[in-house]
Amino acid sequence: MKNCLFINFCDNFLLGFVHNLYERNIINLETVYTDKQKLSDILHPEINYIDVSNFYDLDSVFTLNFNAAIPLSKYDIEDFFFLESEFLSESDRLCFKPISVKKRKLIYYELLQYWINYFAKNSVDLVVFDGVPHMGWDLVCYEVARKFNVHTCYLELTVIEDQVIWHDDYKSFRKLTLNRSDNTLDQLKSLVGNDIYSKYLREGELLKLGKKLNDLKNKKSGTSIIRKIKTILYRVFNSFKNARKDLNHDSSFYYNKIKILDYIYYSVKNLFYLQTLNKKYSLCTIPVDLDRKYIFFAMHYQPERTTSPQGECFQEQILAIKIIASSLPNGWKLLIKEHPTQLLNRKVFKNKNFRSTYDYGLICKIKNVVIVPISFDSAELIKNAQLVATINGSVGWETLSTHFKPVVIFGNIWYANCRSCFSISSQNEFKDVLKELNTVTPEQVEKDVLELLLYYSKEFCNSSDGEFYASYSSLSNKKLIDNLANKFVEKYI
Repeated sequence: MKNCLFINFCDNFLLGFVHNLYERNIINLETVYTDKQKLSDILHPEINYIDVSNFYDLDSVFTLNFNAAIPLSKYDIEDFFFLESEFLSESDRLCFKPISVKKRKLIYYELLQYWINYFAKNSVDLVVFDGVPHMGWDLVCYEVARKFNVHTCYLELTVIEDQVIWHDDYKSFRKLTLNRSDNTLDQLKSLVGNDIYSKYLREGELLKLGKKLNDLKNKKSGTSIIRKIKTILYRVFNSFKNARKDLNHDSSFYYNKIKILDYIYYSVKNLFYLQTLNKKYSLCTIPVDLDRKYIFFAMHYQPERTTSPQGECFQEQILAIKIIASSLPNGWKLLIKEHPTQLLNRKVFKNKNFRSTYDYGLICKIKNVVIVPISFDSAELIKNAQLVATINGSVGWETLSTHFKPVVIFGNIWYANCRSCFSISSQNEFKDVLKELNTVTPEQVEKDVLELLLYYSKEFCNSSDGEFYASYSSLSNKKLIDNLANKFVEKYI
């Protein structure tokens, strides 16, 4: 039997999957890292659980290695220099107050030592993640496991309704591009099947949620000054009201001990920060001319796993913007639209480290760049674009499957294997794509989408990656969990 380690299985749905596997008696559950406080009523007494709060609490992190046999060496640290940089980016994700680089490096060294000792001491065959690791401590686990030649796998959520993929390495998507077959469009549709084809092209809940947020932002952008003032006062009142409740939610205050007055101060500060951000973005926008040739770049909401870590260095989206803008033929423009959620005036602390007025100021100074008003319809921008670019966004799949237009991505995402999706890392690569544009027809893009669906027909699993999207499914939780467990056993056991 395989010794399996489960990382970040922190809701009822995911633990239901773990318990399903345990009851089959086909694997040895080495350890399950979960939210013990939140899920204490459903933990199976015979399974070894470790509370993930140990990795989110500053004091607990510094107790992880009291009994560790192996201290970190210079060689260990040098082996993982790339990971150190990634961790420093990830640890901004849930910081309530700024933490110095010095302290975050100390935290990183503690985590690195912990996982090196863990895999040196324990015999683990497979490490299973709930998704692409993106919470800092789990990314360290992922990279150390791979260094020890321990097999890893994770759940990749797609924007297709009820479709997830068990995958091994999130960096490998862009390394495989499917070969084109000689099948006609009708033959490919027949091979996929009309029922399945129409199902795959329906909007999944992930895509619907994005559009709902877009609509919400558009409505809010037109509200009056009085309405905005009322909203701010309401939020300030709620920050007092909810302070104690929110302070008990560990994941909001990564590596911090927060006092109530701090919470209230940062709550109010965040509201004004979002107001300032909205104003700066509006000042940087100019009217859109859809009659001239342009490329549309859809920015990502941050922080999210699709940019960090799946975007790698392109989590800094300005790097991708500069590559595109410097590659444009004469007369072309790069149209950029912010993700609506980044500008929503709501109580969100984690995103304050990922966008500032300075970012918009830098972007609008780049030659050939046009910042689009947030209210402008993204579907119109896609429809009239010569090419759509994104790091890893759902807009890429929407462009391929609905508008039958080619897409450029800068990261690693499941639809990267489509022939009409071009993975880019440099100016020269982007220019090569522009040379091919005239040969890419809507019919060819549709064929490439069908080829991708055929490829994934044996890989897709009718399930979910957690409670949230499972609640939108027409299938029962039991069915979704059974499907997920069956696919896992088929692929890994």
